[in-house]
Amino acid sequence: MRPYSREDFLKDLMECNGVITNAGFELASEALHLGKKLLVKPLAGQMEQASNAMAIDMLKLGMTMKILDRNIVSEFLKSNPLVPMGYPDVAEMIALWIGRGKWGEMDDLVKDAWGLTEGFIKGNMGSR
Repeated sequence: MRPYSREDFLKDLMECNGVITNAGFELASEALHLGKKLLVKPLAGQMEQASNAMAIDMLKLGMTMKILDRNIVSEFLKSNPLVPMGYPDVAEMIALWIGRGKWGEMDDLVKDAWGLTEGFIKGNMGSR
């Protein structure tokens, strides 16, 4: 456990084994990118967070809990870490796509970007 710290946050994130957080998008994405195991509890009444938690659960990218639950936290602490996601450089992929000038042909762009992400997801399916 680490106390709130603007100065040490990135260092703590890099050194930790896992992240317990709400189901907002940004920290969960950073944790997945770094290969940190993830336990999220969506904030009540926040549709975006409920949706993020459902996606994390369905894709088996982490664990979720609706209420703070000692048993789930214990299971999380014993779980294996993930393989770092290493998001593809989508900005470069889009720039190259724009440079080709075939803006009506998005299928290859979408297939390539998701193909890189699916490899990460498949590699982590058994990690939970």
